[in-house]
Amino acid sequence: MARGVKKYTEGGADAFFVQRKGRGGGVITKEVRSEAQDLLNQGYNKKEIAEKLGIKYDTIRKAISDGRLSVSLCETVLKSAKNKSSRSKEDSLAQMGTACTRPIERCFAAVGLMPEGAPTRFESSLDVSFGGVLCALPALSANGLFNYANRCLKTLSGYYTTLHVLIVVA
Repeated sequence: MARGVKKYTEGGADAFFVQRKGRGGGVITKEVRSEAQDLLNQGYNKKEIAEKLGIKYDTIRKAISDGRLSVSLCETVLKSAKNKSSRSKEDSLAQMGTACTRPIERCFAAVGLMPEGAPTRFESSLDVSFGGVLCALPALSANGLFNYANRCLKTLSGYYTTLHVLIVVA
């Protein structure tokens, strides 16, 4: 009680809310911090950095959460994501014509070697026209859009399956 009274008389009510200064950690020295930050900026993940520097994963994790190291998630996403221009350029350069990418899978499907259709692949994209409509898919699925698709609709075989077409139409 006496300690609290002393704290109040010296610093007022705000003295109770002052953030304590931590030790800052002994493993992450200036050199290690600099090297770890460089690796983070190059796109390495926490586990890879810990292995490369010979320190524990939790040490890297805590340094990031304390603010001693910073991770830019936007840069990581932006590096891998494609914009509409780059996707259009890839589509126009496709061997089988515009927007006919994945030619091996298309050929296999055409001769019946892929009766289950082409596997669905999701890619990071920056600007998708009418992309907000994709937010409705979980609600449509929860309301049973796909429950009776195989019973009510003709089964498609080839590159696109009934599920692919139903999602596009939905």
